[in-house]
Amino acid sequence: MAEVYSDYKIFRHPKKLEDLKDGTVTAPIVARIKPTNVCDHRCYYCSTVVKPTYDEGSEEVFNPKDVIEWPILKRTIKELADIGTKAIIFSGGGEPLVYKQINEAIQLCYDFGLDVAIITNGWKLTGESANLLKDAKWVRISMNSSDRQVFGDMRGVGPKCFDDIIENLTEFAKIKKGRLGINYGITKENYLQVYEFCELMKSIGVDNVKFSPIIFKEGSIEYHNKFSKECNELIEKAKHDLEDDTFSVINKYEESLNTCTIFHRPYHKCYTMQLVACIAADSKVYYCHDRAYMQSSVLGDLKKETFKDIWFSDSTKEVFDNLDPSKVCNQHCVWDGRNIIITNYFDVEDENFI
Repeated sequence: MAEVYSDYKIFRHPKKLEDLKDGTVTAPIVARIKPTNVCDHRCYYCSTVVKPTYDEGSEEVFNPKDVIEWPILKRTIKELADIGTKAIIFSGGGEPLVYKQINEAIQLCYDFGLDVAIITNGWKLTGESANLLKDAKWVRISMNSSDRQVFGDMRGVGPKCFDDIIENLTEFAKIKKGRLGINYGITKENYLQVYEFCELMKSIGVDNVKFSPIIFKEGSIEYHNKFSKECNELIEKAKHDLEDDTFSVINKYEESLNTCTIFHRPYHKCYTMQLVACIAADSKVYYCHDRAYMQSSVLGDLKKETFKDIWFSDSTKEVFDNLDPSKVCNQHCVWDGRNIIITNYFDVEDENFI
């Protein structure tokens, strides 16, 4: 199956690349919307659980009860379509399918011609939500165990939740038109299950499983070093034995471990923040998904302004033009590879290489 996590997708949008190089602000290709911070799981490693415990005085402001008011979200979806955004990704924050008007939001995206994708824990992927999401470009489930007891313990829910999600995935796989994938975050509790998990997912009709490490605030390398070699071997064995035209195993585990302690950016401009807009559950627009809920990363507040006014404002243009990732971005960056690719592409163009 084709690589679904490729940083090279930007080259499907040559006009956007031209705009980025010229410094022209145009609509984001994608808007990542976190409609709520409320979640029906309590994963011990998740931001919904961890962020409220950050030290007092931190610039991170995360309220686990925040929800985007429906009139604001409805208005914003229409605006995004009007200015030329292509797709909406609903994610957390919390669990997007617990958002009261999530079905209306999904339908509204379709009505305005926007592609839809979602990252969900899958517990509520049933009924009307499942029927609507069968037309999504992709649905990704955060799920990281093939053992119902381990799953329940890791995610702060009972083991029956595992059974419910497996049933939901089995039924959804029968009706989906886009891709159904799994995000499997690896810890010491679940690394031995990666092979049997892939077998299970393939058997019920899932298209792909992506493996990556759970990154903790401190000590991630030391934590994973105790089992990373064995884990990586199991992932590669699953890839070798189980991949075919209908199922793929995507190993981001070793790659992510190698980069999780790299906090220095080797470039001076972030292009991705103009590709992917981030709208969080506090109704604020942030220039970066990884820096959501950080006060210094706010572009504007949808309770006070429209998305269009925020995105095309002089102050946002100043951020796009002048923010230097080598000085500001000292956190792990999921978009680092994409920024390097675009930077190198522009550098090669300027040199007129043959």
